[in-house]
Amino acid sequence: MDIRTPYTLTDRLLGVVLFRAQTYRDIAQDARSTRAAGLAVAAVALIIGVVGGLIAGYDAWTLLVSLAVTLVIDLLMWGVMSWALAVVCRRVFRVAGTTPHMMRIAGFTNLFRVLEAVPWLSLIGDLLWIAATVVAVRAVTQLSKVKAAVVVVTVAGVALVARAVAGRLAYFALAALLPVFGDLIGRLVELLQFR
Repeated sequence: MDIRTPYTLTDRLLGVVLFRAQTYRDIAQDARSTRAAGLAVAAVALIIGVVGGLIAGYDAWTLLVSLAVTLVIDLLMWGVMSWALAVVCRRVFRVAGTTPHMMRIAGFTNLFRVLEAVPWLSLIGDLLWIAATVVAVRAVTQLSKVKAAVVVVTVAGVALVARAVAGRLAYFALAALLPVFGDLIGRLVELLQFR
């Protein structure tokens, strides 16, 4: 099989990791890749949540809540960032770029974010994620390197800030609610016990 036109998931993952423009074009054009891109986002979110929670020493309940919050925020950010990439490409640079195309490439480039699970590798993961997204946007839209970088850095910068703010707000809200829910769950468990 020619690696420039990958059909298997393994070939696509290898093409993404090696920054192959043809792989990104193939992913963007293959509507069947949307589900795989979403699963990639979810898998990365769960890995980040589990490893990060274990490193932080979370108990089981806090780890579960952390996983749920991370998963929801990452899936929402994937959709919003994909939409923003498509809008900036179409409106500012007048090039083709639909939200589904951007969802597929953004989902696969999100794989680099798995490095965020380890705090001291987080910056490297974000930089690789941005670099891969620049290559992907350029491959799909035919923008110059500079224009693709402007699109991605702008949208990714806003996305990173938004994710951080949303994550902190969610954790503060949950921290305020956990004692209430913890007490309610404890009482419910006591009521359900047969003595």
